[in-house]
Amino acid sequence: MNINYDVIIVADVIRLEEKRLLEEAQNAGLRVLLLNLSSKGFRIGEERLAPYALIRSISMYRSLYSASFLEASGYRAINSSLSILLAGDKALSLPLFFKSGIPIPPTYLALSPETAIGYMTSRRKPLIDKPPIGSWGRLVSIIDSDITAKIVVEHREEIPSPQMKAHLIQDYVQINGEDIRCFVVRGDVVACMKRKAPPGEWRTNVAIGAQTEPFTPTDTVTEISVKAVETIKADYGSVDIGVDKITGEHYLFEVNGVPEFKGLEKTTKANIAKAIIDVVKR
Repeated sequence: MNINYDVIIVADVIRLEEKRLLEEAQNAGLRVLLLNLSSKGFRIGEERLAPYALIRSISMYRSLYSASFLEASGYRAINSSLSILLAGDKALSLPLFFKSGIPIPPTYLALSPETAIGYMTSRRKPLIDKPPIGSWGRLVSIIDSDITAKIVVEHREEIPSPQMKAHLIQDYVQINGEDIRCFVVRGDVVACMKRKAPPGEWRTNVAIGAQTEPFTPTDTVTEISVKAVETIKADYGSVDIGVDKITGEHYLFEVNGVPEFKGLEKTTKANIAKAIIDVVKR
């Protein structure tokens, strides 16, 4: 077997995160190869180029399929295909979090438009409706009336994807436009920040303009973050947590298995890229 590299980085769009990972791998003296999925495919069982593969596609399915094929060829994928699948599909991860004792918002799964509308019109509002798959807050809707419920469901029915026709309907958590994002690597919380929704917006995604500030994690935030990443058996991941301003209860919203981190590095000055590369060095 002709292994010429210590790690390959698999990506399709070379963002700042991938450049930072490449930089830190080189700083660590690792032999690293960047593979672009736009021009490179994989054959099951092909000869390995390295022991490790960092999976960094912006597409959940490209990441999942790449990790699966590379694992079949003997690579240690970071994160693994199983972790990427669980993190990427909330209908799979939320039940696991619940079974692990991690607090999540009360969640109802509706697999038909009639069931979704029937549930939402019978419940106290506001509610949150989201598809199982998605990022950057896309297609996450706040349901504040029966009319809104019907409009959202009808719109989602027109999207030609079975995942988009599934509805995860959650009780609204009164976070007042603020939540916490933490980054966990191998059981350690390496960085946390608070995110504040921009004016006129209730979502806290940085991609839509949320403001950020460093946050020192409490014991509760640390426990939820570490346990969530461990539950999906990931080497690393970003964790989103909301604190109900009325009850003080903490709720896990989601875990990302191929997370961006440039905003978190900029806000906290933590070297997240190095922490990820250190997984390869261990």
